[in-house]
Amino acid sequence: MFSPSNKQYQYWNDKTVLPWVNYDNQMNEKFENISRVLLENISLRKGEKVLDIGCGSGFTSYYCSKKVGNNGEVTAIDISKPLLKLFNTKYKKIKNITTLNKDVENYKFKNNSFDHIISRFGIMFCENPINAFSNIYYSLKEGGSFSFVCWTNWRRSQFHSIPVYSVKKAANYELPKINNDPGPFAFRRRARICDILKKSNFINFNISNIKTTMKAKNIFTDTDIMMKIGIGARMLKENNASNTIIKNVKKNIFYNLKNNIFRKSCSYKTNIFLVRAYKK
Repeated sequence: MFSPSNKQYQYWNDKTVLPWVNYDNQMNEKFENISRVLLENISLRKGEKVLDIGCGSGFTSYYCSKKVGNNGEVTAIDISKPLLKLFNTKYKKIKNITTLNKDVENYKFKNNSFDHIISRFGIMFCENPINAFSNIYYSLKEGGSFSFVCWTNWRRSQFHSIPVYSVKKAANYELPKINNDPGPFAFRRRARICDILKKSNFINFNISNIKTTMKAKNIFTDTDIMMKIGIGARMLKENNASNTIIKNVKKNIFYNLKNNIFRKSCSYKTNIFLVRAYKK
């Protein structure tokens, strides 16, 4: 069950999630290199069972479903009904995927159920991560793997820093204070991830700091995305920004993208953690 006070549940089921639905294809394209970092570091075999946490619209689940084949199974779990609706529309013909609108913190999977558990930016939104990770641990088979990617500091990702500094320039709002509350940067510190893993019974794990890139394809689309998704967009919403400020922020973002991204590499430098833990 979901608590009515669960802010993450509210966010991912309110109209605030609509940009993620509307820009689903574009965001999956941007995450292509990150998805590769995650998925190519997992030895998926035919007939295996996989759990995808925070599956969203299903890109990573679909990849896994092809790897495990018809005799394998993928269980895809997310708290967002709108994203799961999109998931089920996109992959309704795929027979070896089951979707669940549940919270991994309190949904009781059978012990020793999965060969692999994965998450692409879905695990940082837990209100009680130790509960979630403990649940994950017990649902893994002996020798099973738990692999996920998460953001490090937002300043190390141009996709996040460009809109933040554009808002700062246009409105002089305070820069966002990032803490350990559920959110995209809740696992920005390696020490915190280690602590949560250890308290959840994981002993054998490693954390890699990965420098990679996100694709930049269309400057107009990317400007719109940055106005609606991410911490720059959150700054505007939380400060109830005026139309004039919103217009100026959009101009600043466009200018930055034009001169610093699309004129050069057509990609955003970014930094992530790749975490791999094993049940032994």
